[in-house]
Amino acid sequence: MPEEDVRVVSVQDFTAPSGVTAIDVAIIDDHMVVQDGVRAMAEREPDMRFVGGATSAQEAVALVEQTHPTVLLLDVRLGAASGLDLCEQLSTRFPDSRILVFSAFCNNELLTQAIRAGAGGYVVKDADTSRLPGVIREFHRTGKYFDPQVAGDLLVGIVGGGSRRPVDPGLSARERRIIQLVAQGASNHDIANELNISYHTVKFHISGLLRRFGVQRRAELVRVAMERQIVQ
Repeated sequence: MPEEDVRVVSVQDFTAPSGVTAIDVAIIDDHMVVQDGVRAMAEREPDMRFVGGATSAQEAVALVEQTHPTVLLLDVRLGAASGLDLCEQLSTRFPDSRILVFSAFCNNELLTQAIRAGAGGYVVKDADTSRLPGVIREFHRTGKYFDPQVAGDLLVGIVGGGSRRPVDPGLSARERRIIQLVAQGASNHDIANELNISYHTVKFHISGLLRRFGVQRRAELVRVAMERQIVQ
């Protein structure tokens, strides 16, 4: 992978305030506007320096090899690739770089998968980045940070055990029916005929459901839906 494909930032002129340990921040996200927002955030903070960004798994490995970030923000969606697979690879290969999953999905299933993949924390993306410096500092200090928006639902599920129904992600009647048909082995064409909608509409709905449940395959969607008692 050519070096110019990875956005490595020169930090030679950076000096942290006296007595302060600098937090080297990198990000892996396929949206440049997100990378630019994190970079701008880090550059405003006296104890942080942005060391680079990557948009793919290959670039990510090169980035971490070159910069050894203290905190690595990692999106769980990298185009067709899985950020969770990358998380497992990076956490094993570069244990000194702490991984903070940075996701648009407020999903306790994704949180669980991220922990299993080696992430030390999970934070939900927000249009307002004002809270991110505090999150990064807490994560750097303790090695752990779990967004209350997600961790609360996960805790309720653990404490409630089987006495409570799992968290319902707010599915429409059509989405529930699509999941039921997928569970029955129906193809996209079968679902389109059953619901009297276009094939492309079915693809749109299923893609949205995969993102919402934090999975990549139909079988995984069915498994999670069964665990949450959405389908029997």
